[in-house]
Amino acid sequence: MESIAQVIEQYDGFHDWYLSAVSTDMSEKVVELTLTFGKKKKRVSLLFSGATRILMNEFLIQNIIYSMDVLHDYQSDEFKRARVTLDKSYPWGKDGLPKPIVSINATIGADLLIEFDSLDVHPE
Repeated sequence: MESIAQVIEQYDGFHDWYLSAVSTDMSEKVVELTLTFGKKKKRVSLLFSGATRILMNEFLIQNIIYSMDVLHDYQSDEFKRARVTLDKSYPWGKDGLPKPIVSINATIGADLLIEFDSLDVHPE
């Protein structure tokens, strides 16, 4: 079974992919991202299950991903910074057990943090 990081690496960290849609379902604890690449010739949906918190900044008409990283070393400075950022927006989630956080950094447009349990990638 592949790790989440290995799945993301298969797509080169989604570098230069476009984030074209975000869908959330709080009751089902699901976040879905739709990404496209190469004049929309390649398209994938990323389904984050067990998603308890998401924070998105600066979503624009065009959002180009620079990098996507899974933060799962709960002692790392990067994970701690992401967790503090989520805690500021969601104070009710800060006492829960740590979960992986995906950090999406943009070349232009939206930066995201998503706290989740599992990830499924669905090529279209």
